[in-house]
Amino acid sequence: MRALVPVGVQLKVSEDLQCSFQSLQLVVRALNVGVQLEVG
Repeated sequence: MRALVPVGVQLKVSEDLQCSFQSLQLVVRALNVGVQLEVG
């Protein structure tokens, strides 16, 4: 049972990381667009 717990935690953490990473990508993309608009 002990071995199963870390696996579940790892899955949960990896899911959270993927979600936060996707939101980070969206923020970076929005920032890039804003910079391009300001420069252009």
